[in-house]
Amino acid sequence: MGDEADTGLNLDDAEIIREAVLGETRDPISLRRIEEFALACEHMARQAHRRIEIFSHNLDPAIYNRADFVEALSRLARANPHTEVRILLFESGTAVHNGHQLLHLAQRLTSSVHIRKVNQHYVGREESYMLADDAGIVYRAHPDAYDGFAEFNTPARVREKKHEFNEIWERSKGDPELTRHGL
Repeated sequence: MGDEADTGLNLDDAEIIREAVLGETRDPISLRRIEEFALACEHMARQAHRRIEIFSHNLDPAIYNRADFVEALSRLARANPHTEVRILLFESGTAVHNGHQLLHLAQRLTSSVHIRKVNQHYVGREESYMLADDAGIVYRAHPDAYDGFAEFNTPARVREKKHEFNEIWERSKGDPELTRHGL
C-alpha cells in the first residue's frame, strides 16, 4: 500500500489490520474509512479456508470490486470442492451495469460462488457484513456510512450472524437481473 496521502489509510491502522489473524486475534478493530473496510475484507478473505458470506446492499465496489479481494475469493472458491462463497444482495442493477468483478467470478465458478437477491421481507435492514469461516466478521451498521468494525476471532458473533444469514438465504431466490446476464 502507499502512504496515507495516497490511500487515505493511516499506516498504523493498516498495520493493525494486516497483523490480525483469522481465528486468533481477539481484539475488535474499529473501521472508519473505505480503505480500512477494503483492507479488512481482503485480509480476512485471504485467510479463510472454507467459506465467505457477504450480506450487502449493492456489493459496494469500493470494498468488494477490488482486484485483490476478488482474487482472494477466487483462490478460496477454487481451493477444494467444499469451499463456498455466498452473496446476498438487495440490489444488483448497479453491479451488473458496472461489470462488477464478483459477478464475473460467479459466472466462472458456478459450483462454489452463489448469489441471491434478498427476500423483500428483509428490505428494511440497513446493516452489511462479511463472514469468514466460523471466526471472522467485517461489519457496517449502515450502508451510507463507513463506520464499523472487524473481528478476526469472534465465533459467537459469527454463529449468530451466520444463523441470520442462513435464514435470509433460504427465503431468498436468484435475481432475475442476474439471470438475464447468465448468473
